Amino acid sequence: MWTSIELRELRIFMVLADELHFGRTAEQLRLSQARVSQAIQALERKLGGRLFERSSRSVSLTRFGADVRDDVGPALLRLEKALQLSVYHSVAVAGVLRLGIYNNGLNVGPHMTGIVHTFNDLYPDCHVMFVDTRSMSGSLDALHNRDVDLIAARLPLDLPDIAVGPILSRDGRVLLVASDDPLASATSINYDDVGDRPVSQLHPSLPSVLRDSVIPPTTASGTILKRADTPITTAAEANIRVALGELVHLTVHGWSEAHPHPGVVAVPVTDLPPSETALAWRAAAPSSNIEAFASTAEDVIGRVSAPAS
Repeated sequence: MWTSIELRELRIFMVLADELHFGRTAEQLRLSQARVSQAIQALERKLGGRLFERSSRSVSLTRFGADVRDDVGPALLRLEKALQLSVYHSVAVAGVLRLGIYNNGLNVGPHMTGIVHTFNDLYPDCHVMFVDTRSMSGSLDALHNRDVDLIAARLPLDLPDIAVGPILSRDGRVLLVASDDPLASATSINYDDVGDRPVSQLHPSLPSVLRDSVIPPTTASGTILKRADTPITTAAEANIRVALGELVHLTVHGWSEAHPHPGVVAVPVTDLPPSETALAWRAAAPSSNIEAFASTAEDVIGRVSAPAS
């Protein structure tokens, strides 16, 4: 029913109605294309009509969709302005918000400072505390154990008990190799260039879909890569084992700045898609603090990512 429509669904609809392209909409909103598609499908169910005509080559508004755009657009702008004013008078957001991070904050993305500054201005009674969870698996453990309220999580994170919020970062991939490895002198490589080098594996407690997305087990040509015997759990361990020539490690741009090591070189990998991170929290335990922080993050990232007019 229309009474269950969420503001986020309307925002996604309005951007897609303007862009008429799921990929550009997802990029502008810092969401996955799947998330955009799910939101539109949910909105269509609640409104009882088809908003878009979709084909493999194009997206267009239906007559119904155009009517919704024309009717809802101005009202949505007025509502957002009213809500923004209400935020400044909110007293429900208070206390401490614990945000789990790891990798020297590499996973929080480039805009976290701006997000926290804005959050502090809007909600001066709530303090953001950063908690070092040491690793990807450590972040999920801390979230499940209630040691943190939300985390900056590597995607995809398709777990029924975890809610995923706005995208924080979208980074290109690099392969960490020892400084004396022949690949260290390359300006860029394809994933097939790994050859017979052992590739790191992540902690087995992580979802298999996440592990295989972060470090794919096969290359574009279908070659199954050799895996290192034991998983890595921390950045320090990854650097040391790479420098020793025990393995190579696939990660993201920015690693060398966050975790410099004289014996490790990061080589760009050109044929893998970017890796994303997002805010995530326990689906059964949302709070006004979490919702306010996620909303602030979405707004700040949306502003800095918007194309110049």
